[in-house]
Amino acid sequence: MNKAQDGRRKTAAQKAKTATARLARADTHRRQQRWTAAALAASAAGSPLNFLLTVSWPKIEDGDRRAGHILAKKIVDRETHLWSELRQVAARAGVEWIAARAPEYDKTRGHHIHIPGHLPDDRALRDAINIIENLTGAPAMWCDMRGRTLRGDGRISHGCVAMSENGGWLLQRHVATAGGSGFTLAAYAAKGTGKAKVEGQHRLSNALLTLLRKSTAGSGSFTHKRP
Repeated sequence: MNKAQDGRRKTAAQKAKTATARLARADTHRRQQRWTAAALAASAAGSPLNFLLTVSWPKIEDGDRRAGHILAKKIVDRETHLWSELRQVAARAGVEWIAARAPEYDKTRGHHIHIPGHLPDDRALRDAINIIENLTGAPAMWCDMRGRTLRGDGRISHGCVAMSENGGWLLQRHVATAGGSGFTLAAYAAKGTGKAKVEGQHRLSNALLTLLRKSTAGSGSFTHKRP
C-alpha cells in the first residue's frame, strides 16, 4: 500500500523518494552480481582480484603533503590519473590491468574510491605503493608485506600492506589467509554508497570486462557458483 508508516497516504515526493531508493537497490544488486561474476572470471583465468586500494580524499587533503601531488585536480580527474598510473604498474609487472573502479561517498569518509584488482607479486605491490605515495603526496606511515590486521572505526581490515598517516589511503592484500577473497572484494566495492554524489562512474577495466564477456557469452546470466 502507498501509505506512510503513520498510516497516512504518501505524498508524491515520498513516492518519488521510495521509487528512487528502490531503483538504487536494484542497480546495486545488478552491479554486485556482475562484478562478482567478473571476479570469478578473473580467478578462472589465473588473475584473481588480490588487492584493494582505498583512498579517502578528505583525509588526504587534511595534513602536510609531499610536493608533486594531484590534489589540485578535481576528484574525478584525480581518480582517473590514479587509475591510469596503476594500469602502468600492471604493465611493468607484465600482466594485464585486471581491476575495477568504485567511487563512493558517505558521511564518515566523504568522497573516496575503492580499486580492487590483480597484481602478481610483492614487487608490483611496492611499485603501486610508490605511485600512490607520489600521487596523493601522502607517504606510507608503515609498510608490511605480510599484511596486518587493523581495528578501528567499527571495522576490522585484514591483510593491510601499507597505510598513510590517519588512514588517508590503505592498501590491502586480499588472500584467503588474510580473511578475504576476490568475490567478497568485488561485492564490497560494487555497493556504490552515495553514488548520486560522486562524479566518476563505477567501471571494470577493459581486460576484466573482456574476461567477463567471454565467461558469460551464451549464458545470458551472471549467476555463478563459487569454487
